[in-house]
Amino acid sequence: MALSQSQSCCEEASIRGAHSGILFQFYNADLIDRYNPKASESAVAFVDDMLMLAHVSTMTEANNKLIDMMECPGGGLDWSHTHHCNFTMDEFRVMGLTRKQEPDQGGRACTRLVQRLPIFLSRAEIPVVYMHKFLGVLIDQELWWKEQVNYALQKGMKCVTQYCRLAKLSKGVSAKYMRCFYVSIALPKMLYAANLFLIPQNRHTRGMKGFINKLVCIQKQACLHITGS
Repeated sequence: MALSQSQSCCEEASIRGAHSGILFQFYNADLIDRYNPKASESAVAFVDDMLMLAHVSTMTEANNKLIDMMECPGGGLDWSHTHHCNFTMDEFRVMGLTRKQEPDQGGRACTRLVQRLPIFLSRAEIPVVYMHKFLGVLIDQELWWKEQVNYALQKGMKCVTQYCRLAKLSKGVSAKYMRCFYVSIALPKMLYAANLFLIPQNRHTRGMKGFINKLVCIQKQACLHITGS
């Protein structure tokens, strides 16, 4: 179970400037370090975005664990008061990361996905979502990564479309600079966090073979535009 949240620092305690990313590492340190992975709880933070994780057996236990992580003494809500920082409650989201099935009593199918329930923090309801974008990565509740894969493919196709406008034989950009554009802009956009969702094929699983083949097609089109073929 994961709880995604955002922070809104008050004006006198805000951290801005070119070094804000480094300063936030110290600012958020107390909030992250208090959670113990051995107690099935952990947290990830980057600047003003944070993700809290509870590793338990059932959704009910996960909800209770997340509430305790926020409301216990020294937890998230106490941290927000002592650090003069307000959590943006309307941007909180909760997601159950599991592929478990449960019997479907009223439906036609025999089983269904385990039901996810919202949680309440400071009398505010935190809604359940099946997909959430965290640090530029689309995370789905079953961790199949289909949305993120399609998102990466869409960014690649967009870059190739721009290639068509730039790579012209007579008045277009030279092949040297088109290659630099592809390596420095197009590839990082497509393969951002690829080590997380791009699963290679092996003898145990097919992996993301279909998506990898689509990436190959995009690269082929980009090479054709670069060389002018």
